[in-house]
Amino acid sequence: MGLLIAAPLAVTLTSALSGAGWDAQGSTAQRVRDELRREFPQLDPHATTITYCASGYRSSAAAAASTLRAHGFGSVADLVGGYDAWTAAIRPAVPHAADRNQGVPSMNPFQPEASPTEAHRRGSDVVLLDVRELDEWSAGHAPGARHMPLGTVDASMLADDATVLCVCRSGGRSALATESLRQAGVDARNVTGGMQAWAEAALPIVTDDDRPGTVA
Repeated sequence: MGLLIAAPLAVTLTSALSGAGWDAQGSTAQRVRDELRREFPQLDPHATTITYCASGYRSSAAAAASTLRAHGFGSVADLVGGYDAWTAAIRPAVPHAADRNQGVPSMNPFQPEASPTEAHRRGSDVVLLDVRELDEWSAGHAPGARHMPLGTVDASMLADDATVLCVCRSGGRSALATESLRQAGVDARNVTGGMQAWAEAALPIVTDDDRPGTVA
């Protein structure tokens, strides 16, 4: 289980993956809470905080998120799909301290972007790919968008000559999707600010039955 705090700072709770007695979920959750409390002096409660585990479904990540919220961290979320989705999206993994002098691959800092207004204006000229989870999509999405959750993003499901604009809630997951698609040769761009910025720009949001939607 790990903790990302407003990149590039990352704090990893390494003992969450080792030690006797960690098979029982209750024991895991309690020890994660105890270790996380020791990390509080390093953390900014005003920063956006993302908890994660290997697959996104372990109780340890949920325990970390609930502990942070209980101690006044206002913006806490989980990394959908966990570390497995991170690496599948070709994101760099920071090595342990002993290995850091060997260098770390990084994501292209010049990743192409599109504003929500531009994405809306281009309409059917592009594929607007929403990589959020089903509950987020169901609450509301951009008209004409296509749904493909981050963990299922597959370049082979898209037309070879398509320009794909990836969007999520705030721009983080869509950046992962954009990089993954670009690595596969797709002309992909990240919609900056995600659906939150889309809503702030007063652009339309609908549900599957064309009723007014919201950003979940």
